[in-house]
Amino acid sequence: MIVNFPTYNELEEMAICTLTEAFCIAYKVYSDSNKIRSWKEDFFKHRQKTLCASFMLYYESIEYFMKSAITKVTPLLLLNVERNKWGSNPNNSTNKDFNEFYIISGEDLINTYFALPKEILNINNLTEKKYTKNIQKIYNFMDNMRIKRNKIVHSVFTEDLTSDYIIKNILQIYLHFCGQDIWWEIIKDYFYSDPDIYYMQMEDFDVKARLIQKLDYIETILGKIQLRQYFSYTGRKYCCPECSSVYNELNIESKWAFLHPNKPNSKKIHCLICGEDFEIHRIKCSKPGCKGNVIYENVCLTCLYE
Repeated sequence: MIVNFPTYNELEEMAICTLTEAFCIAYKVYSDSNKIRSWKEDFFKHRQKTLCASFMLYYESIEYFMKSAITKVTPLLLLNVERNKWGSNPNNSTNKDFNEFYIISGEDLINTYFALPKEILNINNLTEKKYTKNIQKIYNFMDNMRIKRNKIVHSVFTEDLTSDYIIKNILQIYLHFCGQDIWWEIIKDYFYSDPDIYYMQMEDFDVKARLIQKLDYIETILGKIQLRQYFSYTGRKYCCPECSSVYNELNIESKWAFLHPNKPNSKKIHCLICGEDFEIHRIKCSKPGCKGNVIYENVCLTCLYE
């Protein structure tokens, strides 16, 4: 009998952890690059090994995600060993640990994953047409990532990696395996659970400021139109009553609050930074020239006029 089968939750937890760590490493390289005004080309050359490490963690997370999905059917699909060596003969009382078996190769792992039932693969509930188009695209994408990872690990890798490239790919995997909105909650939770926040005695202001900078960066590399597919919150962006002080202090124009739902008569907004919902009034702003009509405690959340 085989014992110690991996579970879906265990593998998914490892997938999320490694993917988010890959994100943090790549983002730090980007953040550090902003602190220097010159010699950026030399800086990124020096950080290529760091970015390679981020990429390898990123691909490792893809394999964890695929394995976790496969366990929904049976973890036995992960084994690369003849069945007569499984120890399933009832006359043999010796247990065999799952971790002692060889696991299928990366190429076989991808092919096994994409052979799973549609209800397992289609976590974003796409229509039949969109699902067919998306699943073909993600298959080619993940297989290309496997090939690139093998080049990094098994040969001399000559291609220059960038933070933008790695994080774009990370976001695509977040969306495919975790779904809309959830990926951002994962990043926020990971950030809030970092002991550095408490060791450095960071104020709530500083935490929110860093989250705003992360989301601003993601919007910059993806573009506003492409970013829409990553969130269920759409439409015009508004200032958040809770986070507006951070915007003012940083002197930035970022707005990450949305009507929820996005309808003309909506009476609530949701902020992606603090995660709070706020009851609002739909009253025209009194500031000349402002077309805003989303008011919270007499403050226009379009222009922050009181």
